[in-house]
Amino acid sequence: MRASQRLIVEAVYASWAAQDLSAVAACLHRDAVYTLHLPKDAWSISGDVCGRQKIIASLADILRDFEVLEYRPLKIADGDGISTSRAKIHYGHRATGLSYEATIRNVWRIQGDKVRHFEVFHDAARLRAFYEMVNRMSVEA
Repeated sequence: MRASQRLIVEAVYASWAAQDLSAVAACLHRDAVYTLHLPKDAWSISGDVCGRQKIIASLADILRDFEVLEYRPLKIADGDGISTSRAKIHYGHRATGLSYEATIRNVWRIQGDKVRHFEVFHDAARLRAFYEMVNRMSVEA
């Protein structure tokens, strides 16, 4: 991995961990694509989000409901022009106080000095169960 590509990936992790959407936006290509690989019923934001502005709006929606308690890369590697990483995540749901901890996998494609495409892979069953619990508790509150 070129050092600059690694720095860009690390900058995205640090920016999201700090909940700094303008810093995340600075790392993204204008035509970036974000893909969350989950079945549609696992999380309301699964699938593709295209364009920096739409990605940032989607991330802002997440931050309305969740606090990023931890978002830290565990390993970053490069192979065939694609960077991959694993990260430890911990989110707190603002309304219910529930938290979600997991390890995710990311795939990154960097163009120049910007992220052109990034993919997120969660444990779908675990995330679906958490999302259902949050929804159930939110309705009961």
